[in-house]
Amino acid sequence: MKYPLSMAMLFATILFIQPTNALFAADGDGRFTMTPTEGGFIRLDTQTGAVALCARSDASWSCNPVQDGQLATQEQIAALTKENQELKTELEDAKRVLDAQITSAKPSSGSSQTLNIPSEKDIDKMMNSLERLIRRFKGMVNELKEERVPGTPL
Repeated sequence: MKYPLSMAMLFATILFIQPTNALFAADGDGRFTMTPTEGGFIRLDTQTGAVALCARSDASWSCNPVQDGQLATQEQIAALTKENQELKTELEDAKRVLDAQITSAKPSSGSSQTLNIPSEKDIDKMMNSLERLIRRFKGMVNELKEERVPGTPL
């Protein structure tokens, strides 16, 4: 008689555990996977990858999202990639504008704009004028020295 009683207990246990496992395993469409944990269970959304910690508080259950460092990092990488692309586009636009300005500022090959470099004759003429100016200045300084009253500081 021990055998039928053991079978009945086993059957009752299976009936009790089966619905509980079904509750924690997955919902009807298989979107969520639930794993028992201390004080509640972890819910994984298999479509989005979001994880929530579900726990009983007073008379109701509540699920709070678990912070996912990898998700935050991926979002930051996506934002930086977008910003990088925008900056590259802005840089290319600035290069095009600068190239257009440089092209429009260049004189054409038939232009009369030329660089006039002074000849040696012009340089000699300028140096002679500078030399006369320096000699004249030096003469004025010497005249002031001679006119100075003896005993006064220079």
